[in-house]
Amino acid sequence: DLGNLESTSEQDVDDLLNGFWERYLSFDEKAESLTRLGLRAESTWSDVKRSYRRLAAEHHPDRGGDASRFMEIRTAYELLSHSMT
Repeated sequence: DLGNLESTSEQDVDDLLNGFWERYLSFDEKAESLTRLGLRAESTWSDVKRSYRRLAAEHHPDRGGDASRFMEIRTAYELLSHSMT
């Protein structure tokens, strides 16, 4: 429909492209977060919570764990909590 072409603004195109890249990058971030928690793409939210609790307890700085590894685990969990719930 040529009407769509004529009525589409530069801002509309920018919004569409930005939305695409946000979804594309979030897919990569989700896959990376699952890997950090030792999980696969088909993992459920229950699997994520279970793995997070186990790894957080293991790597928590108050229990002698590595603070940077703990923060990686926490960041992965937070990202997944927004994308899976």
